Amino acid sequence: MTKPLSQQKKEMSDLAADIRDIFVVNAQKHRPYLELFRYTPENIAQQKIGTFLGFFHIRDRSHESGYVVNFLTSTAKKEYFANPKRTAPESFEAALHKVNIALAELAKQGNVNWLGTIDAVLCAVESDMVHIGVAGNGTALLIRNGTISAISEGLASSEAVTNPLKTFADITSGHIQRDDILILTTPELFSLFSVQDLLKNTQRFSPKDFAQLIATALTNELEMVGTFVIHITKQEAQRAVPSAATPRSPLNAFSEKSFRSAHPTKTEVALEQPLPDNEYIDRRTGHIYVQDTEEHLIDRRMPPFFFTAKEKMSDLRSALIRHGKDIARGAVHYIATLAHAILKKSLPFAATLYSRLRRTPHHVTSFTTEHFQEQKWQLWRSSFFEKMRIFTSRFRAQRPSPRTFMPRTEQTFMPQRRVRLQKIPLPDIRRVVRIFLALDYAKKLYALAAVIAIIILPLLAQRLFFSDDASQAPSLVETPPLETVTPLAQDKNVAHLESPRTVSLAEPARSVFLLNGTTIVAADTKVFVSGDGTSYDEHALPEGSGRILQSAIMEDLQLIFLLTENNWIISFSPISKKFSENAITLGQNSHAVKGLGTYLTYLYVADADTRQILRYPRAEGGFGNGTSWLKESLDLSTVQSMAIDENIYLVRDSAVEKWFRGQKQEFHLEESATPLRPIVVFTTPTTNHLYILDRDNKRITQYGKDGALVRQLTHDLLADAQSLTIDEGKNTLSVATTSSLLSFTLPQ
Repeated sequence: MTKPLSQQKKEMSDLAADIRDIFVVNAQKHRPYLELFRYTPENIAQQKIGTFLGFFHIRDRSHESGYVVNFLTSTAKKEYFANPKRTAPESFEAALHKVNIALAELAKQGNVNWLGTIDAVLCAVESDMVHIGVAGNGTALLIRNGTISAISEGLASSEAVTNPLKTFADITSGHIQRDDILILTTPELFSLFSVQDLLKNTQRFSPKDFAQLIATALTNELEMVGTFVIHITKQEAQRAVPSAATPRSPLNAFSEKSFRSAHPTKTEVALEQPLPDNEYIDRRTGHIYVQDTEEHLIDRRMPPFFFTAKEKMSDLRSALIRHGKDIARGAVHYIATLAHAILKKSLPFAATLYSRLRRTPHHVTSFTTEHFQEQKWQLWRSSFFEKMRIFTSRFRAQRPSPRTFMPRTEQTFMPQRRVRLQKIPLPDIRRVVRIFLALDYAKKLYALAAVIAIIILPLLAQRLFFSDDASQAPSLVETPPLETVTPLAQDKNVAHLESPRTVSLAEPARSVFLLNGTTIVAADTKVFVSGDGTSYDEHALPEGSGRILQSAIMEDLQLIFLLTENNWIISFSPISKKFSENAITLGQNSHAVKGLGTYLTYLYVADADTRQILRYPRAEGGFGNGTSWLKESLDLSTVQSMAIDENIYLVRDSAVEKWFRGQKQEFHLEESATPLRPIVVFTTPTTNHLYILDRDNKRITQYGKDGALVRQLTHDLLADAQSLTIDEGKNTLSVATTSSLLSFTLPQ
């Protein structure tokens, strides 16, 4: 006879299981060898036998073992829910026995490569009881009241290597209590966490954050792992389920015999909990964990001479790349100005000299080498100095000195010479070319030297002999009176920053980051770490790394990623103070990377060569293959800065752009009275505002993420700023300049 509904509710336990499954397989080819499953009752008749979950993992990678995991999962589920009239312990024992029989049948068919390589944990969770079976190196841990117990110890049989029927040899069952934590895992978990680490972190984190901590660490650090984290909580909503009148021997949930084997008796072993000193907590998220116990410093050897030469050539190349346009523009302007000055000052003299040469009795074509040597100095003495006198007199007439009296005869002389020069016939260019081509090699050289001398010597003479007069000549350029203009005088919401704490740096800074109250500065070849803003520790890059070009912080892993000119991605841990090289596939030209950023555990690279922003997922030892994030190719050669929250912000072509899911968004920053000249953009997923560095106007403008202007922070030292970072929670601003680290307190 079915019991009344009210009586059923009273008999129900008020406990519920919050289950978090963590499945990591980075290599697709290994996917068939690990399977996590969790099956819940599909109808009300199955409610009393609870939830069936677990995993199968086969270490053998042969083709024959590839389908065994899926076969065993299907077999276990089918048998566990085959007969709803059975109790949960009976269904669980039947499922494990069925798995053993299925493995024996496989062995009979000759498929035996998996023997001795199966790691498995199967678990049944009913109202207030749990039943666990283990095979191979699978492990089940119970954390209760500040102690941790290996409840799976001794359950797996060593005979399973030769006898498949002994794969699951024993079962342990026991009561569960509120706030218990069960961990079912493959052995790979213990390569990152010791048992003491797990216990310590359950005391420091909430159960939800503890599960997230385990998931983050395993996902980012391991290639293949399967883990369940089960938290026993109070059931929020109760549902009536039919109950079979199966008698059950009473058990004391508070006794030491709560967990015991179905055959040999098992007792809980409370492990001691010495806490290691090298742990840390992420105060912001509470789910980050990095355990770095191995040496990762890169030992790359290079002869000093080659390293120095390579460094110098790289410096020159970097300078040319950064300032090539300015250098070319300046060179063209200088050459054009010089040519204009030479032609303006030399053409009148050259025309006069040419006229004099035409009247000389010796024809050019009749010159011999000896005759040329005899006559050249006489020619110069008779023409050069006379023409210099005419040239300089004309120059003085045009630019009179206030202290120099010009005689009347010279005043009347200059207009006559000017009229005469205007009537000089132009030379026959074709005849000059024919005469020049008829000369032998030596004569051509002499002729060219004479032409060059005609152009250059007047300028030298004017500079050497008449510099005093020229310096006394009044300037023809009128300079308007300077007006004193207060910067940002017409702008609104302007706040002046107080004097900062200043720390001088040994190298020019490129980027600055804040991480848990610690300031990290990435310079050319070093990383500086400051805990108090008044001093810093210095950490040189591994030998052969090259200079730092770009850098970004990944807060989820507590790491700084550095891109060097040798196309390396190097991570730096401010906790362990160690560098590690990361495997990643980048383009050939590291200087083409215009921006580096992170979001969660993804690395974003703005590559001008590929005209794409590439997204790289975190993988073991580095990053996986990059994928194109932008929907269409984009010219990234003018990108100056990049910041990421759920959007990507670019400073490109002197404007700030907003991109979301690979597409450009409508985004406009509120205009100020002083035009904005953005250099650096800063924001993070946890920052509520957007900050723009305007170095020309010595300010940092603060905007809402909708583009509304909030305020403008000013200080004279911002004229030399290279990078900035802001902690809105602590109201602090850190700015890296070419020579120092500045720490400001933001005005309220």
